[in-house]
Amino acid sequence: MKVPGILSSAVMATSCMTTFSYACSAICKENMREPLLLAGFIKGWGPNVTSENSKAIGWTGHYTMGAGWAFVLYRALVSPSSRKVTLKPLASTLSGLVAVLIWHQLFLSIPNKSKTDKRIFYPHLILAHWVYTYSLAYSLKRCKLV
Repeated sequence: MKVPGILSSAVMATSCMTTFSYACSAICKENMREPLLLAGFIKGWGPNVTSENSKAIGWTGHYTMGAGWAFVLYRALVSPSSRKVTLKPLASTLSGLVAVLIWHQLFLSIPNKSKTDKRIFYPHLILAHWVYTYSLAYSLKRCKLV
């Protein structure tokens, strides 16, 4: 497995997904910016968690999750025998559904409640993960990992 190529592909795919989320936020006038939602959840968790470092932690967590997804999807989608990416629609949808479950648990369990409308946010997550998965597949191909 070529870790640097997968990581650079993860950064590109996460950046594409994040750009999509920022665009959706602007269009829908709803906060669907994952790094900033994460920052809002952790702001004030301790005496040293300020507004500024919570943003850094939110962005770091968002890109770390993107890297984790990249390794999972690489292992799940790339057939070692054919070196082709397969099942992108299914993987994209399943990835989005897992994200919805994770975010739903975050919204339920963290006392710093977001005002984000979940009826808009959750379907957006499915589409954002389609952007992520297809961007990842494209980047892996460009890095000659598939």
